[in-house]
Amino acid sequence: MPDNKTVEAPKDPEEQNPGSTEELQVILEASQKLAETLDLREVLQNAVESILKLVGLDSAVVYLKEGANLRLWATYPPLPPDFPDHLSVAPIDDHPHLKTAMETGTHLLINDLREEISSEAEGEVVRQRGLRTVLYVPMVVDSKAIGALIVGSTTDVVDIPPRRIALSRTLANLAALTARNARLYAELNTYSSELKESLAERIRVEEERKTLQEELLQAQKMESVGRLAGGVAHDFNNMLNVILGYTELAIDKLPSDSPINAYLEEVHVAAKRSAEVTRQLLAFARKQPIAPKIIDLNDAIESMLKMLRRLIGEDIDLRWNPSPEPVLVYMDPTQLDQILANLCINARDALGGKGNLTIETGIFTFDESYCAKHQGFLPGEYSMLAVSDNGKGIEEEQLGNLFDPFYTTKEEGTGLGLATVYGIVRQNNGFINVYSEPGEGTTFKAFMPRKSGTPQSLESPHRGEVPQGAGETLMVVEDDPSILELTQLILQGLGYEVIAVGSPRDAINTLEESKCEIDLLLTDVVMPGMTGKELVKELESRCEGVKVLYMSGYTSNVIAHRGVLDEGVNFLQKPFSREALAIKVRAALGD
Repeated sequence: MPDNKTVEAPKDPEEQNPGSTEELQVILEASQKLAETLDLREVLQNAVESILKLVGLDSAVVYLKEGANLRLWATYPPLPPDFPDHLSVAPIDDHPHLKTAMETGTHLLINDLREEISSEAEGEVVRQRGLRTVLYVPMVVDSKAIGALIVGSTTDVVDIPPRRIALSRTLANLAALTARNARLYAELNTYSSELKESLAERIRVEEERKTLQEELLQAQKMESVGRLAGGVAHDFNNMLNVILGYTELAIDKLPSDSPINAYLEEVHVAAKRSAEVTRQLLAFARKQPIAPKIIDLNDAIESMLKMLRRLIGEDIDLRWNPSPEPVLVYMDPTQLDQILANLCINARDALGGKGNLTIETGIFTFDESYCAKHQGFLPGEYSMLAVSDNGKGIEEEQLGNLFDPFYTTKEEGTGLGLATVYGIVRQNNGFINVYSEPGEGTTFKAFMPRKSGTPQSLESPHRGEVPQGAGETLMVVEDDPSILELTQLILQGLGYEVIAVGSPRDAINTLEESKCEIDLLLTDVVMPGMTGKELVKELESRCEGVKVLYMSGYTSNVIAHRGVLDEGVNFLQKPFSREALAIKVRAALGD
């Protein structure tokens, strides 16, 4: 028979180690709380509250190391309003006990800190918080202390069991690991934000570069087309000059009741229309000869309103909003007429004969940052002329070609109106913008450098009888035989003695033979071998005081800079009429 022995039941672990279940529960809850967030301040506040529960004291703080300093991140209870700022961020050397715990990587228990104050800063903390028993627990991750949890009693000296100290170290290390992850997460977010900003900036710069490149290509295209248009216009003007001139001569020779007159009038009208096309091409190419003066846009536009109202029709409401101060520009008044007429016609067509058309002026300043983003713009103060309508607007895909010559969306028209405006504005060192939304209308804004000074009076165009000559001797130098013969015939018909030569060299030889007995030299500008200006210089050394009238199908830098005639230069634009030639000759002679 087996012996009867009493077998004792194993003891409950809680009875073996009272309170251990509660302590482990605190650690478990703390780890869960620490895992719930990656916000560094929340992580450390959770660590503070958890260590208080674990140790059973009434005050706790967390410091993290930042270089040679310590920064206070979390406290319980909250700091009083008068807590000194220099205790929130302080050198590590100001807190010897805390420094020892972090350097050794192990906890440091001070039974009564009031009796063991080792620095002025610790003494101030004791006074502020009333600390007695203090436990310094380093927060260690990867064998390196990144900070410390400090828990203390503010009432009595307290005995902290070794078991709870060991668990406090576990909790501190867990908090250290979570704090490091929170910092890495914050750094990752910062890097991600910076990366996004960098990518956004690169995308913006690339889009800006692409826009500027497109604007540059557009400017180069316009420049190339302009050079081509100028060359075509020059040659075409010579041919038109012959057609117009001989048509006028034929009409003058025929009886007024001749049936041929009607045919010749049609030829004359068609030639004048063609001349207008070449004039627009020259304006676009910036080779249109101009005689600029200071004008006030407000006064100039005011004087044109009656004509503009007739141009656009009575069913369109023309609204005029001038700037309250003078808007001065330096330009040829006839060019302003061209700009306004073309923009108003364009607005009229967009309105379909009915709606609102607004003209306004103003003064704008563009800085370097704006101009850096807009090809062709230069910093400075500008006078602005705007023409707006509330018509059908312009589709976005059409805006890029709007100023191209011969580009039009209309069933009728040459497509040169806006190209003319563009050329004029650019010739006057300005730029033009267009703003449009389909169905909302369109606004054109032309900006030209603002001038200071006194506006000059605008001369009225000549009217009346064609001025005649009084037997004066004129020399005509022209390399195109047809124009040379035509000009000679017209001038002889006006009462002048004419010496016609086909080259500059012939002109020099003829003048030497005639001992410079001429009253006026009428010369083409661009000729083979020698320009008109070079011819004049040659003659000035031989024929002192000779009067000169230049003529050309377009301006060149020979007698003009960027189309602006040199001061004192008399110029006749081809193709010219009999009346225009007569008026220019009398003006050059000094009448």
